[in-house]
Amino acid sequence: MKKIKEIEPLPVPYFMNTDEKFLRKGGRKAPFITMEEFKNVLNLKYIKECKKDEWGDTFKPSSNQAETDIEKVAIVLRNWVSKDYDKIEYDDENTAVDIVNFQIKGTELNRLQITSAGIPYLGFYCGGDAGGVLFLIIYWDGKKLRGYIPIAGNTVKADNTVFASGYSDDDETIELLNGGSTTDEEYNAISENVGIDFDWIAKDIESRIVAS
Repeated sequence: MKKIKEIEPLPVPYFMNTDEKFLRKGGRKAPFITMEEFKNVLNLKYIKECKKDEWGDTFKPSSNQAETDIEKVAIVLRNWVSKDYDKIEYDDENTAVDIVNFQIKGTELNRLQITSAGIPYLGFYCGGDAGGVLFLIIYWDGKKLRGYIPIAGNTVKADNTVFASGYSDDDETIELLNGGSTTDEEYNAISENVGIDFDWIAKDIESRIVAS
């Protein structure tokens, strides 16, 4: 593999997209609703989707699912709002509201959260054995549930794919790491320490989704 250039070693853990340039201003609007109202929206949509044959007996309709098992809500509703995530290529093999053995910085924004503007959302993770871990959210825009993937602090690369180990197969990948290591072994050593910076994730959500 061609060596791009010599650079200083990347910090470990390595957090991506930690710069103001990754913050998008506005473009998404949502009304102020209480967390209880948001839970009710999630429950109603979950019940409606679970009646479809594709979910079988594993996902049974429940009027208080957001209280008893929010992960099942995330799994079902991620599928329903999946078109909102289409711009980012990610592995949806696994959906989870909690994550272990993964580098994070700041206060984790998983499960049910609310912005300073009073906009509730559901935060969760998607990933696969080789696809990397990505943080996503679902929120209510006043008419329907919407999906959104923060860029700042998240594991999204410049080519709209998710950073994952084992993919140092061309010079472009190395460039996305500002020059980075050039062998598969070195690249994977870095990629295994890539994490999610929730301080920047929070800034992204607050900047992008504004109160209507």
